[in-house]
Amino acid sequence: MNRFLALYRALDQTTSQQARLAVLTQYFREEDPHEAAWVVYLLRGGHLRRFVSPRRLREWIAAFLDLPLSLIEAAYQQVGDLAETLALLLPNRERPFSGALPPLALLAEKILPHIATLPESAQQAWLAQQWEQLSFWEAYLLHKLLLGGFRVGVAEGLLIAALAEALELPPAQVAARLSGALNHPSPSFYEQLRTPHTDSPEPYPFFLAYPIEELGNDFQEKLGSPTAYQIEWKWDGVRVQLVRRSGKVALWSRGGVPLTEGFPDVVIPHQSLPDGTVLDGELVILRENQVQPFAAIQRRLLRKKVT
Repeated sequence: MNRFLALYRALDQTTSQQARLAVLTQYFREEDPHEAAWVVYLLRGGHLRRFVSPRRLREWIAAFLDLPLSLIEAAYQQVGDLAETLALLLPNRERPFSGALPPLALLAEKILPHIATLPESAQQAWLAQQWEQLSFWEAYLLHKLLLGGFRVGVAEGLLIAALAEALELPPAQVAARLSGALNHPSPSFYEQLRTPHTDSPEPYPFFLAYPIEELGNDFQEKLGSPTAYQIEWKWDGVRVQLVRRSGKVALWSRGGVPLTEGFPDVVIPHQSLPDGTVLDGELVILRENQVQPFAAIQRRLLRKKVT
């Protein structure tokens, strides 16, 4: 668990994308597959259920510290994050990692679900035992997991880049294997990221257009007659590929970001395409037969869930 704690702390303390990429890459190179699978799951927005209510957690730490509940509430109002507030109140907050916290996979799959089945008195006693020995960061993370509110602001693209470097795979291949994969984490889930797949719905490299420098009036001499070209408007949308392969349909941006889950209205109607079909084009918002400005599709891209 210490390795995950160090990763979480490093991610929390920097906004530099290069620094975050470096620590994530190192973590995935060194970590056990089962632990790494859980970290991928959590960083992609997966979460645990709530094992202890916020109210009970406040009451139990007040009893543990022999402090009035009103003081705990006042501290919470100042800090604004319950997990952090309670960790800051513990007597061992300045000590380094104790190493007492079990591995993340064991904690998430067995220990916390078991604790949740115990009588409240036994839950309180178990937590008091943890509070006696845990450092600030260990307690903070435990509280987050107990409350079901673990969140880390890591962009999907950054996670894909780190996994690609750690596993020595193309980013598009990693993204394809992760696409839609918020299933229950397991060692086999993580190992599947390393295993070569020839049938995954990955995009082809995008053939992008670039301005021609210093062409002047020599267009026809250098490139031939304009009548030999097909010319179209430059639509203000998102360049994408829709891939139908091995019974799956995936939608990709030119940056290798999977858009499948965000555009079910585009993906679902194309599930009947022949296997092996790849459509390359511009994704735009159309209203009353008029292409909308980029801002319209940008709002859609930023939505966490599509309803």
